Amino acid sequence: MKAFTFILIACLAVISCKDDDKGPMVCNMENPLEMPWIQAKIMAMEQSSFEDSMYIQQYEINGSYYFYFGNCCETCDAATWYYDCSGNQVTLAPAELASQPVSPAPIIWKGDNFKCQLM
Repeated sequence: MKAFTFILIACLAVISCKDDDKGPMVCNMENPLEMPWIQAKIMAMEQSSFEDSMYIQQYEINGSYYFYFGNCCETCDAATWYYDCSGNQVTLAPAELASQPVSPAPIIWKGDNFKCQLM
């Protein structure tokens, strides 16, 4: 009887376990870096001679996610852009960015040997 009770408790423990360690869904994905359009942009950034100063930040504004493709190269004349979940370039007004929480948006990717100090 004790063996049966032990096996029953062990089975219930295994069945009741869930994988709750997953973060929030971003653009209907667990990991937005797996989106094909982001992977293509990362591959292009990895080929750049300025890869060590490039990064991607993830923003959530009014329930929508945006990705900032930035660089911290002081001598580069490179444009930085925001993209939506579909990979469309978007313009975000300063008021939209000001609506962000006080804590900075997370950096979800940065180049190898990243050399920048970001706030």
